[in-house]
Amino acid sequence: SSEMPGNARFQATDDGRLFVIYYCGGRTAAGEGISENRLLQILPAQEEFQAVRIDLKEPFYTFFTATERGGSAPSRTIDLFGVGRDSTTLRYARVKLSPSQ
Repeated sequence: SSEMPGNARFQATDDGRLFVIYYCGGRTAAGEGISENRLLQILPAQEEFQAVRIDLKEPFYTFFTATERGGSAPSRTIDLFGVGRDSTTLRYARVKLSPSQ
C-alpha cells in the first residue's frame, strides 16, 4: 500500500471528542487508486487507527474547517471549504457527526 495522507484539520465536538479530517491519496496494496477524505477520532493510548471514509461526490484536496482557533464553538457539524480536482472552483460540504461516531 502507498497511501499518503495530505491536508488535515482537527475538529473538537461539543461533547469533548477530538477528530482529524484529512485527505488521503495513493494506491491500495492491490494497486487500486485512492483519493478520498477520511475522519478519525483521536483517543488516548490509541493503538489502532480506524479512519472512516467521508462519502463525498468528490474529495477535497485542500480545505479549511470552522475551528475553535478561528472563533467557532466546538460542534458535531464539520464545515469543509476548499478545492478538489478543479483548483479554480471553491467547494463547500457539511458533515454531521452522530453522538456515537
